[in-house]
Amino acid sequence: MNGQSAGKSFAYILGVYIGDGCITRPKNKPNVSYTFRLDVIDKDFAVKFKEELEELGCKTKFREYERNSKPCYIVETRNKDLTKKLLEETNHKKLVPEYINKWSKEEKLSFISGIMDSEGFISKRKKIMKSGLPSF
Repeated sequence: MNGQSAGKSFAYILGVYIGDGCITRPKNKPNVSYTFRLDVIDKDFAVKFKEELEELGCKTKFREYERNSKPCYIVETRNKDLTKKLLEETNHKKLVPEYINKWSKEEKLSFISGIMDSEGFISKRKKIMKSGLPSF
């Protein structure tokens, strides 16, 4: 794994974490490590996320199950270094780390791709609101 690839994988994972990811630890088991989990209905998204985690050297679990007669997918990792980094550097998803501004264009695009894959879509506003806010 080269440095550029690792940077792009981490960027994507950070975007997914901010968008849809969840890091938890059982409250009654303080010695159990944190689990980074993604639970989605899009198999391609789940597979991509799993591949990016593995690119960083994380062991993963991939499961498929049904919810309301529809397939769903879970990807999990218990990589202590990754979960600690994500929790600390985003203040538990309350901020986007400033170092992203210094990333290469490819890393920034991977970060945006991770957010977009998890959050859905971007659309152009069709009606301009008269709220005093600028339109784009």
